[in-house]
Amino acid sequence: MDADAGGDNLHRNVLLRDGQARASQVFPFSSWNSEDPEKLWAWMEAYEQRTGGRALAIPHNGNLSNGRMYAAQAFDGKPLTPRLRRARQRWEPVQEIVQMKGASESHPKLSPNDEFLEYGIAGWELGNLTLGGKLTPAMMPTSYVRAGFMRGLEQEAKLA
Repeated sequence: MDADAGGDNLHRNVLLRDGQARASQVFPFSSWNSEDPEKLWAWMEAYEQRTGGRALAIPHNGNLSNGRMYAAQAFDGKPLTPRLRRARQRWEPVQEIVQMKGASESHPKLSPNDEFLEYGIAGWELGNLTLGGKLTPAMMPTSYVRAGFMRGLEQEAKLA
């Protein structure tokens, strides 16, 4: 899945872990189908049911999502549900936190005592892929994995 039309990055690397024989039984899913992660997860579930294979999605570059990657609501703005929490745990058990487009673990403004957070920050914390977005202080906790993990723990307690 790629960024939406406004450049808010909700990208996932999707791994079909069973080889070409199973993977070729389905048509790939992309942001042309939908940018909604729930629709991707439904596609992944259908892949597994159809082929007997295994799928995994790895979200990354939440630092370029304008606060959308780890938001405390669903893609459509509705409240999170226990079903959605279970789906994300099932399909996205890991997160990529560093690559050439910056680090999305945390930001020095969110974790001022972490001296290692300067790596990969310069120039990539501006908001989204078009660099036209403006990352506001309110968006920061929902753009970085560490703060997203903390939000996830809060949601887990609420949605158990």
